[in-house]
Amino acid sequence: MTMPRIHLLTKKEDIIPEKLTHHTVIVIDTLLATTTMAMLLEHGARSVVPVQRKEEALTAANNAHLIIAGEQLGFDTEGMKRPDPYQLINEGVQDKEIVLLSTNGTVALKQSQKGKYIYAVSPFTVQAAANIVSEKHSHESMIIVCSGNHGRFSLEDFITAGHFLSVFLENKNNASWELSDGSIAAYSLYQHTPLNEVRNMYATSETASFLHRYGYHPIWDSFTQGIHYPFVPQLIHGKILKKHVTI
Repeated sequence: MTMPRIHLLTKKEDIIPEKLTHHTVIVIDTLLATTTMAMLLEHGARSVVPVQRKEEALTAANNAHLIIAGEQLGFDTEGMKRPDPYQLINEGVQDKEIVLLSTNGTVALKQSQKGKYIYAVSPFTVQAAANIVSEKHSHESMIIVCSGNHGRFSLEDFITAGHFLSVFLENKNNASWELSDGSIAAYSLYQHTPLNEVRNMYATSETASFLHRYGYHPIWDSFTQGIHYPFVPQLIHGKILKKHVTI
């Protein structure tokens, strides 16, 4: 019997959609798209619609029931709100649908749509994601997509992938899963790095430093505080929705 396998991609540009068809796909954009999605859903948003292009987002701009937020290469985009989750939450997202554009995470999600099941994972949802894969998808191989940084490696995504794998492999029922070299590296990094150093790596990553310079709230300070949402954001028919999970 073939054992299920965990593959890891370090950037969205490595996605081959046709190879995702029979896999569970874990998409990670720690700073910032998948974290933003989780926070918006936690604070009452009805759904989040990821888009790849500015034009897609702006076609919905006249709909009063939608919030349009986005960035391109990290910079604010005309006609859209800044996708700082704290700012959006403070302005009110209860029962709203948010259209979200990002350089990496929303593109990775759109390119992963051929996956059998697609989850948008962040440090706040690693526990829920690990649980749902263990309970519902234990016979399908998994692909972890680190969205990366505009075609380059992203430290914060790799750390979050390692955190997810650490939680997932704590379950003795998952001991038989085979890991690719990339998965082994992410798992080993997280397992052998003290929590205070994990915190430091998040805070000093290239993306965190960029966001800090441009006035984003320091969401990375919360990543190692043991916050676990009781749901995982799931991409269903083009929308990110809450999938409740026991944690």
